[in-house]
Amino acid sequence: MSKRKISTLEICGPEQGSSQTHGDNLGFCGSRPCYRGPYDLRQGQKRSMLPCVVEQEEPANKRKREEDSPQTNGDKPYNLKAKRVKKIWKACVGKYYSKGELLGQGGFGSVYAGTRLSDGLPVALKYVRKDEEEELNLPGLEDPMPREVGLFKMVNTPSTHPNILKLYDWFDRPASYVMAMERPNPCQDLFEYCQEQGGALNEDQARNIAQQLLGALQHCHDCGVVHRDVKPENILIQPETQEIKLIDFGCGDPLKHTPYEEFSGTPCFLPPEWFQKKKFLAGPGTVWSVGVTLYNIVCGRLPFETFTSKKMRQVKFHGDVSAGFKDFVRCCLRPRAEDRTNLEQLQFHPWLHQSS
Repeated sequence: MSKRKISTLEICGPEQGSSQTHGDNLGFCGSRPCYRGPYDLRQGQKRSMLPCVVEQEEPANKRKREEDSPQTNGDKPYNLKAKRVKKIWKACVGKYYSKGELLGQGGFGSVYAGTRLSDGLPVALKYVRKDEEEELNLPGLEDPMPREVGLFKMVNTPSTHPNILKLYDWFDRPASYVMAMERPNPCQDLFEYCQEQGGALNEDQARNIAQQLLGALQHCHDCGVVHRDVKPENILIQPETQEIKLIDFGCGDPLKHTPYEEFSGTPCFLPPEWFQKKKFLAGPGTVWSVGVTLYNIVCGRLPFETFTSKKMRQVKFHGDVSAGFKDFVRCCLRPRAEDRTNLEQLQFHPWLHQSS
C-alpha cells in the first residue's frame, strides 16, 4: 500500500520547503454561506489560534488518489441493510437520489445536497475519486470496496450509533464512488461553532460533547474501526439540541493491536510517540486526540505549539478552568502511551459526571 500524505491545516505550520499537502475534511451545514462549511473539503484553511511548529520531517504520506479516468454509464448501488452487497450495474445514482447544490469540494471529490426520491429524506452525496490501493475486503462480500465506505459500513452495521453519521447507500462507478449520507440540518462543525461562541465553550457544553464523542469512539473500536482524525472539524454539532455526529472516516483504518506506522490525520492532534518513534497504538492515539480536542474547545487554543516529545511532556492550561477538567485532559495527554487512561475507563472520569 502506498503511504498517505497527512491532512493538515496551514496553522500546523509545515516547515519551509515542506511538501505537506492537505486532505479531505467533510462537514455539514445548511445552505447559508459560512466560514468553514461543514461539507467543505477543507484544504489549507487556517485555524484562529496560536501557530504551532512541527520540528520534524513529514512522518508519513496520506493516500494519493489516482487521476479520474473517463467514466462510463452505470453505477452500482450498495445498500448497507443487505446481508450481501447486491450489484445493479445499470442503476445510477439519479434513479434513487436527486442532486442539489454543491456544498463543498476539494482535491479528492465534491459533496452535494441531495434528496432520496423514495421518501424525500435529505442526504449528502459525496463523490470521491477511486484509489484501488485503498480498498477493503469485508467478510461475506465477494468484491473489495473503497476504504472509507468499508469503514462506514463497519460502524453502521449491525447497529448504528446516534453520534456517528449514517451511511445510507453507496454507488460504485468506474473511476469514482458516491456515498449517500445522513444530512443533519441545521448543524455546523464544532470548530466553526466554537468560533461563533467567542472562540471557546464552557465546561458544561464541553462535558456534554465529550460524553457523546467518547461513546461514538468506543462504538467505532467495538466495531473494529479506528477513526485516526478526531478533531473539532470532524465533529458536527446541532446548535439547538447540542447533539454531535462524528464524521469523515477517510483517514481511518481497521482496528489492530499492533502499532500503526503510517499516520493519516492532522499533525496538531498527533501523540508524542509518533514524533519520537514514527508509530503509535490505536487506543492511546485516540485518547490523545480526545484530550487535544477538549483542550482546544475549552481553552480556545492548542495545548502545544512545538511538536517534540520534550515539549509535549507537560500541558499548561490557559483561562479559568476547573481542577476536574484539568485532570481529565491530563489523563488523555500523559506523555507515555502506556500511562494514558484507556477509552473505556475515560468514560467514567468524575469530571464527565459532574452536575452543572
